[in-house]
Amino acid sequence: MNDDLLSPRLNRLERQLTFWRVLTVLSFTICAVTTATRLAADTQWIKATRVDATAVVAREFDIVNASGRVTARFAPEPDHPDFPRFVLKYPNDKAAVDIGVNGEGFATISLLNSEGAPRAMMTENADGPGLTLFDENARIRIEVDALKPGPQISIYDRNRKRTVVAFSN
Repeated sequence: MNDDLLSPRLNRLERQLTFWRVLTVLSFTICAVTTATRLAADTQWIKATRVDATAVVAREFDIVNASGRVTARFAPEPDHPDFPRFVLKYPNDKAAVDIGVNGEGFATISLLNSEGAPRAMMTENADGPGLTLFDENARIRIEVDALKPGPQISIYDRNRKRTVVAFSN
């Protein structure tokens, strides 16, 4: 072939190559900007949003702080999916307050220290309600209950020996 025919073809191919290069860079830039915008929008879920609704349905609810750490959780018991449980958490992720329905179907409220050991517990069961207070070593110190055959108050020493008992009927 002669140079007169080859030169215009090469120029046209170079223009097409330049066009495709520019189009590729432009497409990549648009994809990058779109992805960055989408990622920025996805992090907005942390900010509070007001939703007006008559009902919200979910299997679990987690309340998170600004850094995304779960500070409270409302979900069914893991071993008993028909029994609800609400837990407020310490910064170390241990439960601080645990409110729920236990596996036997009775309500409980537990207050725990930052290591997860019980400090106070209110329970309801078939025989009646009860309140238990624990010392710093998770040993029972005071029990108050209204169980059958009648209410009682029990106070225990550090060795778990009952020292004072008050019965009533």
